[in-house]
Amino acid sequence: MRTLNLGHSLDLGETKHRTGRSCSSSMCHLFFTFKMLFLCLSMFLMAGVVTAKQEQRANLKFLVKSGCGVAEAWRRLRAVFGDSTMSQTQVRVWAKRFREGENNINDRPRPGRPKSKRTAANIRVIRDLVENDGRWSVRSLCNETGLTRHVV
Repeated sequence: MRTLNLGHSLDLGETKHRTGRSCSSSMCHLFFTFKMLFLCLSMFLMAGVVTAKQEQRANLKFLVKSGCGVAEAWRRLRAVFGDSTMSQTQVRVWAKRFREGENNINDRPRPGRPKSKRTAANIRVIRDLVENDGRWSVRSLCNETGLTRHVV
């Protein structure tokens, strides 16, 4: 019996055929690997380590590396993730990346200005200033912190 130990044991089942004999075929090992990948990703997703997009991409990467075509991979993802499945176009784009050797399931950094400066650090700075002295105006907070009035 194979188990996965992540603080506690999870029974992943035995690699056996319906006849009951042990199997050493690559298809059984592939299925076992997929089962482990799905369990690990599910645990990371629940812990907030992996996003839903990353989970789909990791599953797609596995399907592509195991020789599954784009249409079949999308159907399998759709069966698991339902309406929240990425589009067929995105499956095609990511499958191409994985076939070309890309291993990263994260988005590539995007050029240009960041969407917002409203970060936890900036909120903390403004909150600290206002809590220490409530007589700040928006303009003086902008001058003090270097943030725009839209962020403050």
